[in-house]
Amino acid sequence: MIRNGSFEDLVLEAKHGVYDCTINGKCSGCGDCCSNILPLMKKEIIEIKKYIKEHDIKRQEHRSFFLSADTIDMVCPFCDINKELKCTIYPVRPSICKIFLCSNAAKRNVHLSNAGRRDINMSEVFFGGRGENRTV
Repeated sequence: MIRNGSFEDLVLEAKHGVYDCTINGKCSGCGDCCSNILPLMKKEIIEIKKYIKEHDIKRQEHRSFFLSADTIDMVCPFCDINKELKCTIYPVRPSICKIFLCSNAAKRNVHLSNAGRRDINMSEVFFGGRGENRTV
């Protein structure tokens, strides 16, 4: 996605760990927030595992010419960057994905880090791998 604003704005956002990719305050659907590390509850893990088995969902590969073979893919393994609806598990996506808005990321992440959730590596939990990124 092409971001609006200057390079200095982008650097400032990076320093604060938040990129605002919204359009007029609404989700743009860019997929930039789709992370491999997410806070999930046990019931969400069970529901997603059931869904991927029933729908034969495969891990999405995020390849790059710029990354080495041992680079860990930090994009969610369910994010298909080539489709308009990028999330292959959209009907059962985690609650953080349902309420997350990148313009307000810091506040939302603090709220969801508690209440029975633990940070998990999506590639490891759902596909048994650490998400190595392969070069093309």
